[in-house]
Amino acid sequence: MITKNFFQFLRDLAKNNNKDWFDVNRMRYESEVKKPFEDLVVALGSELGKFDGEIQGDFKKNIFRINKDIRFSKDKTPYKTNRSVAYSLNGRKDHEDPGYYLELGAEKSYIAGGAWCPSPDKLYKIRSEIYYNTDEFNKILKNKKFKDTFQELQGERSKILPKDIKDWAKDSDFIYNKQFYFYKEFDNKEVLEEDFIKKVAKNFSHGFEVNLFLRRAMRD
Repeated sequence: MITKNFFQFLRDLAKNNNKDWFDVNRMRYESEVKKPFEDLVVALGSELGKFDGEIQGDFKKNIFRINKDIRFSKDKTPYKTNRSVAYSLNGRKDHEDPGYYLELGAEKSYIAGGAWCPSPDKLYKIRSEIYYNTDEFNKILKNKKFKDTFQELQGERSKILPKDIKDWAKDSDFIYNKQFYFYKEFDNKEVLEEDFIKKVAKNFSHGFEVNLFLRRAMRD
């Protein structure tokens, strides 16, 4: 279970983001952050499998490393001040497949789902599916549970569409989207509640139909 110590460590790390401090506090990290987060990830994965049977496997492998890739970054601090996990059909490194993402951080915690970075080929398939099934897509997005949880589908948009699909946007403004994701923030106090895992799973279940639509589009 996540405790106040989890977030305190991340706040302390934000103030002391260097290898020497981390090495001294490594045992604290292992017991207060790494192990509790792994336990949460496994438990949440089991809950997701109850409504999305395609999410399975060794969920610990879906956890992102706390070490940052600083090769091309101006910020050379070596550690992230959050812990995160991605659940998808092909593991955490798959940014295309519609899945689920959880991040617990020193500053904020949130969940997200959908298709974050579809390839040009899969993006065309999604846009095509929306065009040919606009009413179905709109019905999913207008579902009360989805709207109450995530409000709306978000994502970066194209300023100009290819000529062959420009007319598609007359039926749905989402044709302009290059990303299709839903998002919800949590107060870190909520993360400490006993029912947090079940609450997150329930929230994710409200975005399940969006993921199903996107997966179907990508596979057609």
